[in-house]
Amino acid sequence: MSCIVNAARVLLTQSSKGMSVVVLPLGAIIQRLIVPDKDGNGVDVALGMDTATEYLTLDPNPYLGAVIGRVSNRIPGANFTLDGVTYSTSVNDRIPVPGLNSTTPTLNDTIHGGAGGFTSRVWDARKVELIDGEAAVLHLLSPDGDQGFPGTVHAWVIYKLWNDTNRLQTTWLATTDRPTPISMTTHAYFNLNGHNSSTNITDHTVQLHSSYYTPVFNNTIVPTGEIAPVAGTPFDLRQPTLLSTVIEKVPGPDVPPGYDINMITPLGYPNATNLTQPSPRPVLVANISAPLTGITMGILTNAPGKDNINITRRQICFQWYSGNHLPGPGEPQITVKGGVQYTRRGGFAVEPQGWPNAVQNPNFPSVIVNPGQIYEQQLVWEFGAVGSSYLQHSKIYEHYLEHTAANMATGPFGGIAGVEHIVVQSYDGQLTFFEQEAMAFSRFLPSFLLPGPLAYAAASDNFITSTAGLELVAYKYSNLAAASGSKEQQQQQQQGGPPAGAVSGKRIQADWTVVLGEAALDIRTGRITANTRAGKLSVLYLGSEPPKQSVSFAESKQLDYAAMEAERKALLTQIKAAGGGVLQVIPPVKSAEYKVTVATNRDAAQLVALFGDMLVQAHPAHAEALSRSQAANVMSFHFGGGQEVTILVSKNAGRYRLQADSFAAMWLVLQELSRRLAGHFAAAEAKPAAAQQQQQPPPFSITFEESLPLQDVFELVDRHFALRAALAAANEALEQREVQFRSVQKRLLVRYKDRNAAPLNQLDVLMEETYDQILDLATQMEQLQAELLAAGQALGAGVQLLLLLTRFRFKLAAEEFELLRCALSPVVLEGPEVSWEETTEAAMTHLLRSALARSAKDAAAAVPPLAPAADTARLKKHISLVLERLSKGMRLVAGSSSNNGGSAAAVAAH
Repeated sequence: MSCIVNAARVLLTQSSKGMSVVVLPLGAIIQRLIVPDKDGNGVDVALGMDTATEYLTLDPNPYLGAVIGRVSNRIPGANFTLDGVTYSTSVNDRIPVPGLNSTTPTLNDTIHGGAGGFTSRVWDARKVELIDGEAAVLHLLSPDGDQGFPGTVHAWVIYKLWNDTNRLQTTWLATTDRPTPISMTTHAYFNLNGHNSSTNITDHTVQLHSSYYTPVFNNTIVPTGEIAPVAGTPFDLRQPTLLSTVIEKVPGPDVPPGYDINMITPLGYPNATNLTQPSPRPVLVANISAPLTGITMGILTNAPGKDNINITRRQICFQWYSGNHLPGPGEPQITVKGGVQYTRRGGFAVEPQGWPNAVQNPNFPSVIVNPGQIYEQQLVWEFGAVGSSYLQHSKIYEHYLEHTAANMATGPFGGIAGVEHIVVQSYDGQLTFFEQEAMAFSRFLPSFLLPGPLAYAAASDNFITSTAGLELVAYKYSNLAAASGSKEQQQQQQQGGPPAGAVSGKRIQADWTVVLGEAALDIRTGRITANTRAGKLSVLYLGSEPPKQSVSFAESKQLDYAAMEAERKALLTQIKAAGGGVLQVIPPVKSAEYKVTVATNRDAAQLVALFGDMLVQAHPAHAEALSRSQAANVMSFHFGGGQEVTILVSKNAGRYRLQADSFAAMWLVLQELSRRLAGHFAAAEAKPAAAQQQQQPPPFSITFEESLPLQDVFELVDRHFALRAALAAANEALEQREVQFRSVQKRLLVRYKDRNAAPLNQLDVLMEETYDQILDLATQMEQLQAELLAAGQALGAGVQLLLLLTRFRFKLAAEEFELLRCALSPVVLEGPEVSWEETTEAAMTHLLRSALARSAKDAAAAVPPLAPAADTARLKKHISLVLERLSKGMRLVAGSSSNNGGSAAAVAAH
């Protein structure tokens, strides 16, 4: 367990600013967060432990740095009702019972997802390198019924650290296959003076951009269902406030008092009062600073949303917590990173969340996520420093984009110098033009599907990009500025003009177009020179002379069939010279794992005489080695697949032992040996007619006296069945990922097409992650299919060997052997649900209830229909019963005789 809990951590670094973060797979915990202070020194501001296992030993659990889920905050009574069904969740917290003293609480509610919630689980974690930073992507599968919650949930946490700014972004994403509540958050504690500072957070200055809060019942933190304004209460922190001046006034059961309350920030703060207006992008909800280090922290978040398709987003909620439950005087202390001890009010937490206890309170917006919806939420921490002695970057202006940006370009648009011009190309084909702090205009480009490269040519005042038609297109700035502004107006222009009475703008016209015939990766403007081998200097201007493409036809080459045939014959000659074929004779191999011995009723034959034709084709070195070992009467064969089988002949009796390291490889050699022995003795015992009156020897036969190798065959059966099950599981997982990929892809397409679309919120990272999982599963399935094919071939060969040995042992007649071979088929065919195991088990059952039935009752029982097997136990039992009844003298065909069953000639026919 310790090796799983202490799985490799993920380190995100930022070389340009000195900020770094350490993420643990256990609970997706932020273990360390180092930011520069006013003097440029790195300060670890996150509370945490030195090792992952130490987080599991904390009691009570303060959830230091962990991700909370499925549902953050408390569920009183540890139950909720959804669609008429009441679910009982994991009980792991105590709240005071009304009527009793608050010092005698009862364990009866769920906090932060339950005892086995997301915070105590080990997530799959990997690091991703991005163009503008680094990211840690963590995934967790929460099965149906986890901590009492319905539905299987796939949850992701993405921590992204930017290169050019001290900003860490957290994105939560989740999907489900059944309606279930989801409200994830972070429980990271901060002390901006440093986690190991001797001062607590009461010297911090706090500003919360929240106009409302949710009152709680007396002596609890469970919301009453009311929404109250913060004005006139200790929760009014809308202006920068020194925490020590107000924290003692906070009502509640904590001693000393402190904050642990759900705050509400309406969109559009401070003027907006609409509590149901959607939040498409993270909004600033808090500013916090510390005097000793000068570190400042801005906290931005948005409301948890499932998507923007027929679903109303909510205003922003977050839990404001001042570390009241960290150990106080006289209580057991927590020894943490570096051996320091945290005290009460030693850190604060801002926990964005859905409405607390929304699963029980009908007055609050729902936190239920349905199948096909994507839960998503963002949190951004922006760090700075006040009073730094180093040069500081100051923001001159900023613009919020309506659409997700794909490319941008700068330059003196329209020939206007002295003004910073910026154009941003979005994923849906929109060009948005900015003149420093002002937005000038936006235009949708025609024939646009996916974003291509964008460049600005100052000499011609052209914007050059590529279209979905695999064309290179240039647009004049003046043309774009005078064209219609909206996508609808442009579509009307292309369809014949606007309706009567509407104001018409100019249609966007390309300055020039070049057909590339392929997608453009990059566009560079300017003069391009090239030196040819002839010494000619070519000077080209992009777009000035469109290439004159002409189609040329290459002369067809006449095929030389005679040369091809000669080459084929030469290759065949080389293969034969190397001893090629299914079986090759090699020097004797002594060691082997599997051994089978058969006996004949004739004296031993020389293997060199039996396999003389193959010895001629052997490699000369192998043939010389065999000639030296003729006295031992032993010969080994090499298969093209690498297996080796050896035949050893007894000196005193006609006994032949086959041995090999592969059980399945022996059947072909045994069958060939029996065929050649039968032919050899038939030719040797042929006599002229005058001698036919003399006594003839009994017919040649082969017997097998050892126990049938059922266990070896059953191992092949189990291997084949296990690979079938693994392939089915991989296919099911692939189908789930395909559905998820289509859902995310549809979500992204909607955002690209929507003129007022919200930011991607890392959906593109989720789609890439899902796509990588699909590729991994596809590769895994290809490998499993190859392994299943090999296992099926090995199983078929093992069954062939078992059939041969069964015939030799029980002297089965040809008709009986053919019937057994049809039931216990060596041909392994794969099916989507029913395969060799199911069909063979049904055939064995039919034999046991027909030819091998012990009573009329057994014969009257019906054979059940084919269905996917759960395991191979029943199949192996029925194969054993069939062979056991054959050993007791029961026959597959009525009236058949066993005297001629061992004929090697009959065996050779199969």
